[in-house]
Amino acid sequence: MAELHTSLSLLRKNKSCKAQYKVARQALGWDWGDDTPIPLSRILASTCIADTIWTVGALIDGPGWTREYILDVAEHVQPVWQKHYPDDGRPRRVIELARAYLQGEASEEEVRVAARDIFVACLYTRDTHATAYAAIAGVYAARYTTAAATFNAPSVTRAAKSLATIGAGYGYTAAGFAAIAAALSDANEARVAYAAMERAWQAARFLE
Repeated sequence: MAELHTSLSLLRKNKSCKAQYKVARQALGWDWGDDTPIPLSRILASTCIADTIWTVGALIDGPGWTREYILDVAEHVQPVWQKHYPDDGRPRRVIELARAYLQGEASEEEVRVAARDIFVACLYTRDTHATAYAAIAGVYAARYTTAAATFNAPSVTRAAKSLATIGAGYGYTAAGFAAIAAALSDANEARVAYAAMERAWQAARFLE
């Protein structure tokens, strides 16, 4: 996938975590220019996948392929839901609709309605942990997809940029919920390992 970029000034403007900003700053070198493009692969190398995903709200290039990536992240843990609810395809459906939205084949309203439906589905799950997190990961991934699309508008207003930045929070949360879903999908003693494996998968997929 094409490399995407952020910058030190954009990270500060979007209120990057001070501790992680310092880590990235040190890794880049103190002479790195404020507006010099930083490849996201450099951010990932110096911090972690969670912080790298956060930066999708502070990209010079716009969202690019990150919308498909966040959908992939949510889709990766859908087997957690399907294991318990094999006949309920609502979480996967919202991901499919978000992909269709990117192709101009579904409306933002369709995505929103499907996302709301998943919240209802979660209210009636027998398991309130892993399955719910897997389902809600799909909701946040879909919301990120529609919010981030504002960057592609011919004229991006301040309000649109704010919406896209909020959308980046959806992407960050989707990835976090996916990791939690993986962690809660097995016995207690394996939870940390499962979460770490899911984050490792997210990092590897990010670099593909």
